[in-house]
Amino acid sequence: MQLDMRTLVVAQVLVFTLLCLVSFLAWRAEKGIIKGAGFWFVGFVAIAIGTGGIAFRGILPGFVTIVAANAVAMGGIIFQAIGVYKLRGRRLPIFAAALLWFLAAGGFMVFGWLRPSLLPRAMILSAVIALSCGAAAVLLLGERDPHLRQASLQAAAAFGVFSFVYALRLALLPSIMSGQDWFSSSVWDPVFSLLTIVLVAGLAFAQQQLIAAHYAARLAAAAEERGLLLREMSHRVKNNLALVESLISLEAGRVQDPFFGGVLRNLGSRVRSIGLVHERLYRVDTGGRVKMDEYLALVAAGFRGAAPRVELRTVFEPLHLEAERAVPVGLLLNELLANAFKHAFPKELGERGGRIDASLRSAEGMVLLSVRDDGTGFPAEPGAGLGSLIVESLAMQLGGELTRRNEGGGVVELSFPLKP
Repeated sequence: MQLDMRTLVVAQVLVFTLLCLVSFLAWRAEKGIIKGAGFWFVGFVAIAIGTGGIAFRGILPGFVTIVAANAVAMGGIIFQAIGVYKLRGRRLPIFAAALLWFLAAGGFMVFGWLRPSLLPRAMILSAVIALSCGAAAVLLLGERDPHLRQASLQAAAAFGVFSFVYALRLALLPSIMSGQDWFSSSVWDPVFSLLTIVLVAGLAFAQQQLIAAHYAARLAAAAEERGLLLREMSHRVKNNLALVESLISLEAGRVQDPFFGGVLRNLGSRVRSIGLVHERLYRVDTGGRVKMDEYLALVAAGFRGAAPRVELRTVFEPLHLEAERAVPVGLLLNELLANAFKHAFPKELGERGGRIDASLRSAEGMVLLSVRDDGTGFPAEPGAGLGSLIVESLAMQLGGELTRRNEGGGVVELSFPLKP
C-alpha cells in the first residue's frame, strides 16, 4: 500500500508550521542574546512556505509550485546552516550560501520550467540539504566549551543524520525514481517524506536544546563575571579599610592620653571587624554570603590576649548570612567583647582570672548571638556610652531583640531572624 504523497506534504506543512511557532517563541524568549536563533526561525518559515507551495501542485501555476516553492524551501534549508555559523561566532559564508542558492534555483528554473525533468530537480534538492546540513554538523562538532559540548553534539547528530539521509537519497535517486510526477514517481518518496518530518522535528528539538545550553552558559558567565567584580570590589574595600585601621593604630600609638588612646583603639577594632567581612568575600566566592563561624572567629581572635588571665571561649555555628547582615553581627560581637574585657573584670578580679564565652547558634528560624562572662555583672543602672548606643543601633538594624541580665556575671543575648 503506497502512502498518498500529497497527504504527506500537507502533513509536512502542518508540522513545519508548528515548528515555526516553536522556533519563534524560542527566538523571542532569548531576546536576541543567542545569535543564530533568528536565522533558524526564518529558515523554518521559508521551509513551511516552500512546502506549502509544493502542496498546491496542480492547483497553482507550475512555476509557483515547482520553481518558486522549491527555491524558497532551499533558502530555508541554507538559513538553517547559516544560523549555526552565526551561533558559533564564525564569519558567515554569504558568498558560498548565495552561490549555492542561485545554482539550485537556476537548476529548478531549467529543469522545472524550461526543460521539465523530475530527476535533476530531486537531485538538486537532495544535494542542497546534504551540503547545508553536513556543513552545520561539522561546525557543531568543533565546539570545545564543556558547557555547550553535549548540546552541540546532539545538534550535530541531528544535522548529520539529515545530511546522511539526503546524501543516500541523492545516491539512490537514479535507480529508484521513475516518471515525471513527484506525487506518484516512486514508492521510496513517501518513506523519505516521512523521514523528513521526523528529521526536521528532531532538528528543531536539538536547536532548542542548543539555545537553552547557550543561554545557561551566558548566565553562568555573567554570574561568574559578577562574582569576580564583587570580589575585586571587596578586595579594594578591604585594602582601604586596612589602611584606615593602620592610620588609626599609628595615631593611637602617638596619643599620650589613655582615654583618647582607648577611643582610637576601639575605633580601629570596629574598622577591622568590617574589613574582615570584605576579606572573607574576597578570598572565598560564596555569592555575597559570609560564613559566620570563620568570620566571627577572626573578630574574636583580635581580643585574645587582651587580658592575660581572662580566657575567651567561642562556639560559632557555621551559618551563612548576607554581607549586609554579617557586618552588624560582627560589629556587635566586637562591641560586646570589648565591653566585657573592659568592664567585667576590674583590676583585682582580672588578676585572679576569669572567662568570657561567645556563641552563635540558630534554632527555629532565629539566630542567637550570646556573650557571657563570670565577672562583676552589670550595674543596676546601665550606662549610656557610645558602645551601648552602637549595640542598640545594630540590634535594631538586624530587626532583633537585645537582652541583658546578670547570671553569675553579665549575659548579653541578641536574637534576630535568620532570614530578613
